[in-house]
Amino acid sequence: MSFCLFIVSLVDLGDKNDTKLKSPFDIAAENVASGGRETVEAAQITTMQMAEQAGKTSIKCEFFDVSCLSFIRGLSIDRKEGYLLEKLNDYHCDHHAFFHTRYYCDLCKCHDGPKWFVIKDSYIVDIQLDTHEVCFPMLVDREFQVLTGIHNTDNDDSIKINNLQRTLVIKCSTAHDCDEWAQHLSNLTEQAKDFVSALRSRFNSYTPVRENQLAYWFINGKSYMEAVVKALLIAKEEVIRHPRYNTKDGLLLWSHHEKMVVIDEKIAFIGGIDLCHGRWDDEHMRLVDLGDKNDTKLKSRFDIVAENVASRDRETVETAQITTVRTAEQAGEISVKTGIKDDEDSDDEKILEEQQPIINTTPELDRKHRYFIGKDYANAYEKDFKELEDFRSDYIIRTLVPRMPWHDEALVVFGQTARDVARHFIQRWNIHKCEKYLNNNLYPFLLPKSYDDVEDLAVENWRDFLEGQPFRVNAQCVRSVGPWSVRTKSMESSIHNTYIQMIDAAKHFIYIENQFFIIIAQDSVVQNQIADVLFRRIERAHKYDVYFII
Repeated sequence: MSFCLFIVSLVDLGDKNDTKLKSPFDIAAENVASGGRETVEAAQITTMQMAEQAGKTSIKCEFFDVSCLSFIRGLSIDRKEGYLLEKLNDYHCDHHAFFHTRYYCDLCKCHDGPKWFVIKDSYIVDIQLDTHEVCFPMLVDREFQVLTGIHNTDNDDSIKINNLQRTLVIKCSTAHDCDEWAQHLSNLTEQAKDFVSALRSRFNSYTPVRENQLAYWFINGKSYMEAVVKALLIAKEEVIRHPRYNTKDGLLLWSHHEKMVVIDEKIAFIGGIDLCHGRWDDEHMRLVDLGDKNDTKLKSRFDIVAENVASRDRETVETAQITTVRTAEQAGEISVKTGIKDDEDSDDEKILEEQQPIINTTPELDRKHRYFIGKDYANAYEKDFKELEDFRSDYIIRTLVPRMPWHDEALVVFGQTARDVARHFIQRWNIHKCEKYLNNNLYPFLLPKSYDDVEDLAVENWRDFLEGQPFRVNAQCVRSVGPWSVRTKSMESSIHNTYIQMIDAAKHFIYIENQFFIIIAQDSVVQNQIADVLFRRIERAHKYDVYFII
């Protein structure tokens, strides 16, 4: 009922309910052109009245317990809203008072002005009603805690809220209001229990296992980058990307880049492929890319053998045939005959005819066009990137230096798992916004979307950017964060825990492709637990295979 009344109060303009209203400034400009000085003065008065009306908005919001965040699609319904006092950031959670004088301690505390607080489905946030500016939200996590009472807050009408990133103390107008807010905050902990309970979270991760989720894998940069571009074109609300490769801002040292693109907080591309120069590649792994000059005059082994058969150079024939057999066997082509007769030339020619189809099965590549333009023709072993603003110009000599192929993988996840990826990004964004750009409105605080809206979580248009149908999987986000990256009070090593448990539980084989896997073999103390669990797993195995690639 109050919702309907609130809507009526916003649109009730008397007899002038014209939906095509002009701003006072537009009215003033029109009348200045026509010489209507009196109307200009009236427009100025109207502007002042609108400013006065803005002050009444907060009164209406307080009366109906609603705000600009109340009816935004995707942000869940509000559990509780209202004005509270927030204690300034001089509160230390380790401080203990030897005695408590209720009113004296309360008067000595410094509080900020009244702020409008909103409890959502997985966080609490305060906003400025006049400007609709969102402040730093407190997300529910495994350290989320609600404390009341004089021993925790020095008075009976305050609440202390803790999480991994900060401590917030809010003061209510009465003890009754304090009890009501405390109850809603306790309900918040129960509603967002997926982020609170360590028992629900495998590997001690910040998120639980999400069952029956959609996911799709990409091998190499071609299909991945194409899917990212197409998905960006259908974004409706927001795009989250980390890292941001911008050459104009200079070189960013110690940047913890995570290679993610999140669209509308329900489509998340993550993995090992950077969206930068030198990462686009396909299954052909081209070493040379010269455009029209790609047509070389090299002859195949079969052409060389045929020429030497004509000149009766038997030794060269035998050498070429043996080399061909070995090459075919390595490539999995076992159809080459190895029974060679040395006494008749016709046998050699017959063998050549049988071998010839092997080379014809090799796919023909388009060598008349360049695939790697400018800086995309890269070789990090030869030279690092430079002059990236001129991205169309080569920085290495193509005719002398081969390009370095790039083989990697990535995936896209949907729904709740994508929300979890976005939640991780929001944690990092907000803490750095608070530290570096607190008063810069160009960098707003971000709010995580709701997990309850099944319709909003669904992604029905995956065919617009995927080549195949996604799979159903049980997915979980794991990570490595700490005081340095997200300013948490403790470190989370869920990705490290995942490696250890999966290696220990391996049954058949283990494949690891990681350029950062380092262990000092000579040291008696093993600091790298992954290396230690690998050793223990091999030691425990009764039967295992060793593969050498030379």
